[in-house]
Amino acid sequence: MKKIAILVAGVFLVSGCATPGQGQNAVGGAVAGGLAGCLLFSAMGGNCSDGAKIGAIVGGIIGYNYEAKKIASADAVNAQARQAGIVVPKDKVVLQSYNVNTNTSTIQQAAGGVVVSDSTINLIGNSKTPPKVEEKIYLIHPDGTMGSPQTGKLSLADGAGSYTSKGRFSIPKGYPQGKYTVKSELWLNDKIADTKSFKVQVAYADGNQLIQLASVE
Repeated sequence: MKKIAILVAGVFLVSGCATPGQGQNAVGGAVAGGLAGCLLFSAMGGNCSDGAKIGAIVGGIIGYNYEAKKIASADAVNAQARQAGIVVPKDKVVLQSYNVNTNTSTIQQAAGGVVVSDSTINLIGNSKTPPKVEEKIYLIHPDGTMGSPQTGKLSLADGAGSYTSKGRFSIPKGYPQGKYTVKSELWLNDKIADTKSFKVQVAYADGNQLIQLASVE
């Protein structure tokens, strides 16, 4: 256990300079972390692939680029909510709905290919203070291991309204076969407001890693 802890700390030190900021592409961090883990495990007589797995988790599971825009005003969204019989708060902004779609179903692509996650966020209510809105995305391995989140900040959120966002990320090459879960959390004012997830199947054909997406849960 002590040996593993030392190795993980070493991976942080070696790969730390490659770790990107929030909302930026973290593929480089995952690759650098994987390489650092491999080198450290090998130097101490361990298995390179085991070191690479730990290094990838530490350095960043997935690359993540994030962009967003506002597509409907507060007045329009609040009016639609009232027509649907929903009570619109007078002194705060709350989540009405959160939906996530992906380039899903039968798509297959080689490792490193870009997965696209599209979100629609509807906020209703009234507030003089702009809400803090973030999306956090995690990759959960088949054994339940969860990678560090990548965060997209909806900095243009100025109040209620309808917003769309697009997240792009990659499954790094070399991950074991199995069904992975991509979990997307919507945070509103530092609290989880809703969660969506979808599956990613990693498989190998003729020695080449392929990924296939399943539907959103």
